[in-house]
Amino acid sequence: MNQSSHQDQHPPGLNERAISDIIRCLLRETLSVLRHRSSLDFPIETWEDKQSLTEAPLGLDSLELMTAAGHVNRLFALDETGLEDYLLKRRTLQDWTNLVTQALGAGGNGQIGTSGLRFMSSGSTGRPTEHAHSWQHLWREVDHLAASLEGRKRIICTVPRHHVYGCLFGALLPQRLGIPCLVEHDAERALSGGLLPGDMIIAFPLRWQYILASTSQFPTDIEGVTSTGPIDSNTWKGLTHLGLSRLWEIYGATETAGIGMRHSPEDPFSLFPWWKREGETLLDRHTTTGEEKKYTLPDRLEWFGISEWLFLPRGRKDGAIQVGGINVSPDHVAAKIAQHPSVTEAVVRPDRQGRLKAFIVSRQAQIDEDQFMEWIRQTLPAVERPTSIRTGPALPRNSMGKLEDWH
Repeated sequence: MNQSSHQDQHPPGLNERAISDIIRCLLRETLSVLRHRSSLDFPIETWEDKQSLTEAPLGLDSLELMTAAGHVNRLFALDETGLEDYLLKRRTLQDWTNLVTQALGAGGNGQIGTSGLRFMSSGSTGRPTEHAHSWQHLWREVDHLAASLEGRKRIICTVPRHHVYGCLFGALLPQRLGIPCLVEHDAERALSGGLLPGDMIIAFPLRWQYILASTSQFPTDIEGVTSTGPIDSNTWKGLTHLGLSRLWEIYGATETAGIGMRHSPEDPFSLFPWWKREGETLLDRHTTTGEEKKYTLPDRLEWFGISEWLFLPRGRKDGAIQVGGINVSPDHVAAKIAQHPSVTEAVVRPDRQGRLKAFIVSRQAQIDEDQFMEWIRQTLPAVERPTSIRTGPALPRNSMGKLEDWH
């Protein structure tokens, strides 16, 4: 079926395989946050469909179950169907998959349906916020990309599918192309010597650095996609040198989904055709109601050409940086660290390895480093945890009294 015929009919929802995978990803993140544990402690590929949510190895208590059910309800917009209450009554992974499949109208009758999906921002620059995307808008982007990807045979997805980037490329795109999507251990095995011609790798910049360092040569006809933050030009060139046929860099945000793309680190991004610049905002010109929807972007963009459809991001307006593909505010993290009873002041900066470092002023002459790092692990999510911490009697400042960097 060609692209135009897809768009002429009511857009489909998600198939059962994708729904099950997304629920697992969402549960993993929920438990990781609630239990202050690494996401690596929750191997979702080992969870059986018949797995009870309240029994080992998951073992959700009543509060965790309500939180997880709330997250599933929010993401899949189950409250639009009246089926959300059944999440607390049906307590296996397959039950939840069946319930969402029914709600999305993906079970064959197409009679229920929802308006779309609701994704949450990371919250690392402040309070997490919810952003709704209609099925029409999600499939619009997928259809636009799929038109150039008919030669792909498998998708190797290394990003979580319950966020907008992972959902678009690890759930909707393989469904549209009719090709398998490898995730979790299957994806890792493919990247460890199992890539085949026609594969497309979905990753974020930090993961691409790892792929570059651990790959000697790509097979022929391997493409890749990167998003969530800027990728270093040396990483891009290194991947090309090892035989990566083409890399797609997608610029976007949780609020907007994809905004533009490019295929070379020397080129600007090209706006997707449904966007139009209006001053410091973007207009979505093709909404389902026919009305234009306006978005204020968190980044500063430099525009090129009279037509103003070519652009380059020039940094966040709020000072946020990228850590592991997630926007993180150093000031926000410093404020959290300053809440420790032994800390009077703190400043946080990016280090050279793409993580964070912190300088703290302690109330005592010395601070118990082991206890402090344990507090960091219990209090901050992984992307916000400084990997190195310096202490001193005062924050580092230059001769003008301004904060300066430290080594």
